[in-house]
Amino acid sequence: MQDLLAQGELVEDALRTAGVRSVRLKGWHTVTAGWWADPAERTMTDLDVLVAASDAERAARALAGIGYVPIESGHTAFADHELAPVHLPGRAGSVEIHTALAVSRWASVLPPSDVLAVAGPMSSTDAVTHLIVHAQLHDEGHLLGRVPLRAVHELAVRSRLDLADEVDWEVIRSRFGSVGAEAALDSFLTLARRMFAAEVPAPHPRFVRVVPHAAAAMAMLDRPRLASLYARLAYLPRALSATRMQSLFPGRPVWRSRLGWIVDGIGRSLRGVAHGRANRQGGNARSPAE
Repeated sequence: MQDLLAQGELVEDALRTAGVRSVRLKGWHTVTAGWWADPAERTMTDLDVLVAASDAERAARALAGIGYVPIESGHTAFADHELAPVHLPGRAGSVEIHTALAVSRWASVLPPSDVLAVAGPMSSTDAVTHLIVHAQLHDEGHLLGRVPLRAVHELAVRSRLDLADEVDWEVIRSRFGSVGAEAALDSFLTLARRMFAAEVPAPHPRFVRVVPHAAAAMAMLDRPRLASLYARLAYLPRALSATRMQSLFPGRPVWRSRLGWIVDGIGRSLRGVAHGRANRQGGNARSPAE
Protein backbone atom coordinates (compact mmCIF):
# COMPACT_ATOMS: atom_id res chain seq x y z
CA MET A 1 0.00 0.00 0.00
CA GLN A 2 2.84 2.38 0.83
CA ASP A 3 4.42 1.62 -2.55
CA LEU A 4 1.16 2.26 -4.42
CA LEU A 5 0.50 5.54 -2.63
CA ALA A 6 4.06 6.66 -3.35
CA GLN A 7 3.50 5.82 -7.01
CA GLY A 8 0.32 7.87 -6.87
CA GLU A 9 2.40 10.96 -6.14
CA LEU A 10 4.62 10.19 -9.14
CA VAL A 11 1.61 9.65 -11.38
CA GLU A 12 -0.14 12.87 -10.35
CA ASP A 13 3.05 14.88 -10.71
CA ALA A 14 3.60 13.51 -14.23
CA LEU A 15 0.01 14.27 -15.24
CA ARG A 16 0.17 17.78 -13.78
CA THR A 17 3.40 18.45 -15.67
CA ALA A 18 1.68 17.27 -18.86
CA GLY A 19 -1.23 19.64 -18.19
CA VAL A 20 -3.72 16.82 -17.59
CA ARG A 21 -6.48 17.23 -14.99
CA SER A 22 -6.89 13.96 -13.07
CA VAL A 23 -9.05 12.59 -10.24
CA ARG A 24 -8.30 9.63 -7.96
CA LEU A 25 -10.80 6.77 -8.10
CA LYS A 26 -11.86 3.72 -6.09
CA GLY A 27 -9.44 2.59 -3.37
CA TRP A 28 -6.96 5.35 -4.07
CA HIS A 29 -9.68 7.90 -3.36
CA THR A 30 -11.19 6.19 -0.32
CA VAL A 31 -7.83 5.65 1.37
CA THR A 32 -6.58 9.19 0.81
CA ALA A 33 -9.98 10.71 1.65
CA GLY A 34 -9.82 9.19 5.13
CA TRP A 35 -12.41 6.43 4.84
CA TRP A 36 -10.03 3.89 6.38
CA ALA A 37 -8.33 4.38 9.75
CA ASP A 38 -5.68 1.88 8.64
CA PRO A 39 -5.06 2.15 4.86
CA ALA A 40 -3.89 -1.47 4.78
CA GLU A 41 -7.47 -2.55 5.52
CA ARG A 42 -8.40 -1.54 1.97
CA THR A 43 -6.65 -4.07 -0.25
CA MET A 44 -5.49 -2.58 -3.54
CA THR A 45 -3.61 -3.98 -6.50
CA ASP A 46 -3.66 -0.89 -8.69
CA LEU A 47 -4.25 2.83 -8.90
CA ASP A 48 -7.26 4.05 -10.88
CA VAL A 49 -7.19 7.60 -12.19
CA LEU A 50 -9.79 9.52 -14.22
CA VAL A 51 -8.87 11.89 -17.05
CA ALA A 52 -10.88 13.41 -19.88
CA ALA A 53 -11.11 11.25 -22.98
CA SER A 54 -9.40 14.02 -24.94
CA ASP A 55 -6.43 13.83 -22.53
CA ALA A 56 -6.09 10.03 -22.48
CA GLU A 57 -3.25 9.77 -25.01
CA ARG A 58 -1.35 12.61 -23.39
CA ALA A 59 -1.79 10.96 -20.00
CA ALA A 60 -0.52 7.65 -21.36
CA ARG A 61 2.55 9.35 -22.81
CA ALA A 62 3.18 11.09 -19.49
CA LEU A 63 3.22 7.78 -17.63
CA ALA A 64 5.40 6.17 -20.29
CA GLY A 65 7.79 9.08 -19.86
CA ILE A 66 8.40 8.16 -16.20
CA GLY A 67 8.94 4.47 -16.95
CA TYR A 68 5.51 2.82 -16.98
CA VAL A 69 5.17 -0.04 -19.46
CA PRO A 70 2.21 -2.20 -20.64
CA ILE A 71 1.53 -5.50 -18.91
CA GLU A 72 -0.37 -8.66 -19.81
CA SER A 73 -3.82 -8.05 -18.39
CA GLY A 74 -6.48 -9.57 -20.61
CA HIS A 75 -7.79 -6.09 -21.38
CA THR A 76 -10.48 -6.18 -24.09
CA ALA A 77 -12.62 -3.73 -26.04
CA PHE A 78 -15.45 -4.37 -23.56
CA ALA A 79 -13.56 -2.20 -21.08
CA ASP A 80 -14.24 0.87 -23.19
CA HIS A 81 -14.00 3.17 -20.17
CA GLU A 82 -10.27 2.69 -19.57
CA LEU A 83 -6.90 2.17 -21.20
CA ALA A 84 -4.96 -1.06 -20.76
CA PRO A 85 -3.05 -1.05 -17.44
CA VAL A 86 0.60 -0.13 -17.15
CA HIS A 87 3.23 -1.07 -14.60
CA LEU A 88 6.40 0.47 -13.23
CA PRO A 89 9.06 -2.29 -13.24
CA GLY A 90 10.25 -3.20 -9.79
CA ARG A 91 7.25 -1.62 -8.08
CA ALA A 92 3.92 -2.96 -6.79
CA GLY A 93 0.68 -3.17 -8.75
CA SER A 94 -0.30 -1.20 -11.82
CA VAL A 95 -2.03 1.99 -12.97
CA GLU A 96 -5.24 2.24 -15.00
CA ILE A 97 -6.19 5.43 -16.80
CA HIS A 98 -9.97 5.81 -16.93
CA THR A 99 -11.90 8.02 -19.33
CA ALA A 100 -15.29 7.20 -17.75
CA LEU A 101 -16.58 5.80 -14.47
CA ALA A 102 -18.05 2.63 -16.03
CA VAL A 103 -18.47 0.92 -19.39
CA SER A 104 -20.42 2.95 -21.94
CA ARG A 105 -23.75 1.28 -21.15
CA TRP A 106 -23.71 2.73 -17.62
CA ALA A 107 -21.37 5.70 -17.97
CA SER A 108 -24.22 8.23 -17.94
CA VAL A 109 -25.02 7.47 -14.28
CA LEU A 110 -22.01 9.60 -13.37
CA PRO A 111 -20.58 11.46 -16.38
CA PRO A 112 -16.80 11.97 -16.17
CA SER A 113 -17.17 15.62 -17.12
CA ASP A 114 -19.17 16.24 -13.92
CA VAL A 115 -16.39 14.77 -11.77
CA LEU A 116 -13.55 16.50 -13.61
CA ALA A 117 -15.30 19.88 -13.58
CA VAL A 118 -14.98 20.20 -9.80
CA ALA A 119 -11.60 21.16 -8.39
CA GLY A 120 -9.94 18.77 -5.97
CA PRO A 121 -10.84 15.16 -5.19
CA MET A 122 -14.23 13.68 -6.03
CA SER A 123 -16.99 14.23 -3.49
CA SER A 124 -18.27 11.46 -1.22
CA THR A 125 -21.55 11.56 -3.16
CA ASP A 126 -19.66 10.86 -6.38
CA ALA A 127 -17.43 8.25 -4.74
CA VAL A 128 -20.40 6.33 -3.31
CA THR A 129 -22.19 6.57 -6.65
CA HIS A 130 -19.13 5.13 -8.38
CA LEU A 131 -18.73 2.39 -5.75
CA ILE A 132 -22.28 1.14 -6.32
CA VAL A 133 -22.33 1.64 -10.11
CA HIS A 134 -19.14 -0.36 -10.50
CA ALA A 135 -20.25 -3.23 -8.26
CA GLN A 136 -23.89 -3.51 -9.30
CA LEU A 137 -23.99 -2.38 -12.94
CA HIS A 138 -20.48 -2.40 -14.39
CA ASP A 139 -19.55 -5.76 -12.79
CA GLU A 140 -23.22 -6.89 -13.10
CA GLY A 141 -23.49 -7.92 -9.47
CA HIS A 142 -27.21 -7.10 -9.39
CA LEU A 143 -27.96 -9.01 -12.59
CA LEU A 144 -26.05 -12.09 -11.45
CA GLY A 145 -27.32 -12.12 -7.88
CA ARG A 146 -23.84 -11.73 -6.44
CA VAL A 147 -22.72 -10.04 -3.24
CA PRO A 148 -19.92 -7.54 -4.01
CA LEU A 149 -18.56 -8.06 -0.53
CA ARG A 150 -15.68 -5.57 -0.48
CA ALA A 151 -17.82 -2.80 -1.96
CA VAL A 152 -20.70 -3.47 0.45
CA HIS A 153 -18.27 -3.41 3.38
CA GLU A 154 -16.64 -0.22 2.12
CA LEU A 155 -20.00 1.55 2.04
CA ALA A 156 -20.68 0.41 5.60
CA VAL A 157 -17.30 1.80 6.68
CA ARG A 158 -18.07 5.15 5.04
CA SER A 159 -21.57 5.27 6.54
CA ARG A 160 -20.17 5.35 10.07
CA LEU A 161 -17.70 8.18 9.46
CA ASP A 162 -18.37 11.71 10.61
CA LEU A 163 -16.88 13.58 7.67
CA ALA A 164 -17.67 17.12 6.62
CA ASP A 165 -18.32 15.88 3.08
CA GLU A 166 -21.77 14.31 3.44
CA VAL A 167 -23.34 11.79 1.07
CA ASP A 168 -26.39 13.16 -0.77
CA TRP A 169 -28.61 10.11 -1.18
CA GLU A 170 -31.29 12.01 -3.09
CA VAL A 171 -28.74 12.85 -5.79
CA ILE A 172 -27.55 9.24 -5.89
CA ARG A 173 -31.12 7.93 -6.23
CA SER A 174 -31.86 10.34 -9.06
CA ARG A 175 -28.72 9.17 -10.88
CA PHE A 176 -29.72 5.51 -10.72
CA GLY A 177 -33.30 6.40 -11.56
CA SER A 178 -32.14 8.16 -14.73
CA VAL A 179 -31.04 4.79 -16.15
CA GLY A 180 -33.81 2.70 -14.61
CA ALA A 181 -31.47 1.08 -12.10
CA GLU A 182 -32.97 2.04 -8.72
CA ALA A 183 -33.53 -1.64 -7.91
CA ALA A 184 -29.77 -2.24 -8.21
CA LEU A 185 -29.15 0.66 -5.82
CA ASP A 186 -31.68 -0.57 -3.26
CA SER A 187 -30.44 -4.15 -3.43
CA PHE A 188 -26.94 -2.88 -2.60
CA LEU A 189 -28.25 -0.77 0.30
CA THR A 190 -30.17 -3.77 1.63
CA LEU A 191 -27.01 -5.90 1.56
CA ALA A 192 -25.06 -3.19 3.38
CA ARG A 193 -27.72 -2.86 6.09
CA ARG A 194 -28.18 -6.60 6.59
CA MET A 195 -24.55 -7.72 6.44
CA PHE A 196 -22.73 -4.82 8.15
CA ALA A 197 -25.46 -2.73 9.85
CA ALA A 198 -24.56 0.15 7.53
CA GLU A 199 -26.16 3.48 8.29
CA VAL A 200 -27.73 3.97 4.86
CA PRO A 201 -31.27 4.65 3.64
CA ALA A 202 -33.82 1.86 3.51
CA PRO A 203 -35.04 0.71 0.07
CA HIS A 204 -37.63 2.90 -1.60
CA PRO A 205 -41.16 1.48 -1.11
CA ARG A 206 -41.40 0.94 -4.86
CA PHE A 207 -38.51 -1.50 -4.67
CA VAL A 208 -39.41 -3.73 -1.73
CA ARG A 209 -38.87 -6.68 -4.08
CA VAL A 210 -35.13 -6.10 -3.82
CA VAL A 211 -35.22 -7.40 -0.25
CA PRO A 212 -35.75 -11.06 -1.28
CA HIS A 213 -33.31 -10.49 -4.16
CA ALA A 214 -30.63 -9.44 -1.67
CA ALA A 215 -31.50 -12.38 0.59
CA ALA A 216 -31.10 -14.76 -2.36
CA ALA A 217 -27.70 -13.25 -3.18
CA MET A 218 -26.59 -13.80 0.42
CA ALA A 219 -27.91 -17.39 0.33
CA MET A 220 -25.88 -18.14 -2.81
CA LEU A 221 -22.60 -16.96 -1.26
CA ASP A 222 -21.73 -20.49 -0.10
CA ARG A 223 -23.65 -22.30 -2.84
CA PRO A 224 -21.43 -21.87 -5.89
CA ARG A 225 -23.27 -24.38 -8.08
CA LEU A 226 -26.58 -22.62 -7.47
CA ALA A 227 -24.93 -19.26 -8.09
CA SER A 228 -23.49 -20.56 -11.39
CA LEU A 229 -26.92 -21.79 -12.49
CA TYR A 230 -28.50 -18.45 -11.56
CA ALA A 231 -25.85 -16.60 -13.57
CA ARG A 232 -26.51 -18.78 -16.62
CA LEU A 233 -30.22 -18.05 -16.42
CA ALA A 234 -29.53 -14.33 -15.98
CA TYR A 235 -27.32 -14.31 -19.08
CA LEU A 236 -29.74 -16.38 -21.17
CA PRO A 237 -31.53 -13.46 -22.90
CA ARG A 238 -28.16 -11.97 -23.86
CA ALA A 239 -26.76 -15.34 -24.91
CA LEU A 240 -29.75 -15.97 -27.19
CA SER A 241 -30.00 -12.47 -28.64
CA ALA A 242 -30.50 -12.27 -32.39
CA THR A 243 -27.28 -10.29 -32.79
CA ARG A 244 -25.22 -12.95 -31.02
CA MET A 245 -26.85 -15.82 -32.91
CA GLN A 246 -26.21 -14.10 -36.24
CA SER A 247 -22.56 -13.51 -35.33
CA LEU A 248 -22.04 -17.12 -34.22
CA PHE A 249 -24.04 -18.76 -37.02
CA PRO A 250 -24.14 -16.40 -40.01
CA GLY A 251 -26.69 -17.25 -42.66
CA ARG A 252 -28.72 -19.56 -40.42
CA PRO A 253 -32.24 -18.66 -39.21
CA VAL A 254 -32.14 -17.22 -35.70
CA TRP A 255 -34.71 -19.71 -34.32
CA ARG A 256 -32.61 -22.61 -35.56
CA SER A 257 -29.43 -21.17 -34.09
CA ARG A 258 -31.13 -20.68 -30.74
CA LEU A 259 -32.49 -24.21 -30.71
CA GLY A 260 -29.09 -25.68 -31.59
CA TRP A 261 -27.33 -23.58 -28.97
CA ILE A 262 -29.79 -24.70 -26.26
CA VAL A 263 -29.53 -28.38 -27.22
CA ASP A 264 -25.73 -28.19 -27.24
CA GLY A 265 -25.79 -26.46 -23.84
CA ILE A 266 -27.99 -29.15 -22.32
CA GLY A 267 -25.66 -31.79 -23.71
CA ARG A 268 -22.62 -30.09 -22.18
CA SER A 269 -24.36 -29.83 -18.83
CA LEU A 270 -25.35 -33.49 -18.82
CA ARG A 271 -21.81 -34.53 -19.73
CA GLY A 272 -20.49 -32.37 -16.91
CA VAL A 273 -22.85 -33.96 -14.41
CA ALA A 274 -21.89 -37.44 -15.59
CA HIS A 275 -18.19 -36.57 -15.40
CA GLY A 276 -18.58 -35.21 -11.87
CA ARG A 277 -20.47 -38.33 -10.75
CA ALA A 278 -17.77 -40.57 -12.21
CA ASN A 279 -15.07 -38.62 -10.39
CA ARG A 280 -16.93 -38.88 -7.09
CA GLN A 281 -17.43 -42.61 -7.54
CA GLY A 282 -13.77 -43.04 -8.42
CA GLY A 283 -12.80 -41.06 -5.34
CA ASN A 284 -14.99 -43.20 -3.11
CA ALA A 285 -13.28 -46.33 -4.42
CA ARG A 286 -9.84 -45.16 -3.29
CA SER A 287 -8.17 -46.51 -0.21
CA PRO A 288 -7.80 -44.31 2.89
CA ALA A 289 -4.06 -44.02 2.18
CA GLU A 290 -4.80 -42.58 -1.28
